[in-house]
Amino acid sequence: MKKIQLILLTLSILLAVNVNAQEPVYASGRITATETGLPVSGKEVSIGLDIGLALFTEYTDENGFYIAIIPPAMFDTTQTLIVWVTDCNQEIQFHPFVANPNLFFVLDFEICTLNSGCQASFMYRPEPANPQLIFFENLSFPVTNTTNWTWNFGDGTVSSEQNPVHEFVSSGIYNVCLYMSDSAGACSSVFCLEVWIDTNPLECQAMFTYIPEGLTASFFDQSTGFPDTYYWDFGDGTSSNEPNPVHTWVTTGTYLVCLNISNSNTFCESNFCELVTFVDSVQVCKAMFGWIPEGQTVSFLDYSTGEPDSWLWVFDDGTTSSLPNPVHSWEFPRNVPGLPEHLQ
Repeated sequence: MKKIQLILLTLSILLAVNVNAQEPVYASGRITATETGLPVSGKEVSIGLDIGLALFTEYTDENGFYIAIIPPAMFDTTQTLIVWVTDCNQEIQFHPFVANPNLFFVLDFEICTLNSGCQASFMYRPEPANPQLIFFENLSFPVTNTTNWTWNFGDGTVSSEQNPVHEFVSSGIYNVCLYMSDSAGACSSVFCLEVWIDTNPLECQAMFTYIPEGLTASFFDQSTGFPDTYYWDFGDGTSSNEPNPVHTWVTTGTYLVCLNISNSNTFCESNFCELVTFVDSVQVCKAMFGWIPEGQTVSFLDYSTGEPDSWLWVFDDGTTSSLPNPVHSWEFPRNVPGLPEHLQ
């Protein structure tokens, strides 16, 4: 199925432009969250010749918008600059653009704000005949043939197996950590849990993992301290008293799920909360463009992402175009409030 880029030009442009070579270069856009589509405010936006070496830094406003005004005569008009941001996984998203004052770039970003690419998790059980021999069950997701595992058992030993069996030399409390990484999915996660070896815990700690599927999540209690009561708050006004509940939400979004546990014998109580995000699985493309005005004629340049193979440009004079980089002439010059002066 073709990917259709719908680019609505609601801009009324004054097309009698007298370009001054010393005018600044403008680049602007909006940053929204992949999970919710809402604007991301206070997000750092960097501009430079090379990614990681910022010459200018701006921040998005409360509506997710940023604008960078690059001083005149700093760069040759053929010089390529880069604007970039980092997402929730510390991955860099970027757009290149030319330092030409004839162009006004609209460079939007859609980034994740919650690290939900993958989730490391595990549970464990001791061998009844030998409580120092522990069977670890890997509950991480998603798992592919490019996923790598590193277990740190907290006693100076490690393992790269998916579901290791480990024998501790002595009783005690060990902080066991599972690190997962997936080079193909550009994803990494870590999960740590106190493992009690042949020891009766006097304290408790609420903890859980979950596996999502659509709008449903299966929750697994990972708490320590042998709790005998559970209270789950799913963040949507519903709750459960089961140790390992399954819950379905009505709509996509981000929910704060909390587990409260207690032990009636030790009087121990603990609470643990985690954000759970459900997003649409449909991957969308992003329409973006720049333009070069000359008199009452404008050359439009498509900078869209998602490898489009079909375009629809709608101009404000009732005409359209299906070309990727159309050239359009207006019959009369027009003025746009708020457009940079050198483009008026």
